[in-house]
Amino acid sequence: MWIRIRAVIIEDEPLAAQYLAALLDDTCQVEVVDTAADSESGLPLCAELRPDVVFLDINLPGRDGVSLATQLAMLPQPPRLVFTREMPGAPRTPFGWTRWTIF
Repeated sequence: MWIRIRAVIIEDEPLAAQYLAALLDDTCQVEVVDTAADSESGLPLCAELRPDVVFLDINLPGRDGVSLATQLAMLPQPPRLVFTREMPGAPRTPFGWTRWTIF
């Protein structure tokens, strides 16, 4: 039986979140169970859904992704974290947002 990795994306740019979700879905190994646009909604979402991994934008509005990572690490079943960020100076794509760096 094949088990897919359950993921949450926390990204304030909706098109970037949709694009990342599509890339992950294309692998057939990752199921994006939900997305959030900020830390305030991302923390309770992760506490409820208990994903295996969170793709987390470092530069979120309000409380940043690094602060949220500290709180996610304190959950009873903390997810693995993949940090993302917009690449400064990267050329714009046809969708209007830039590429990211994934750490």
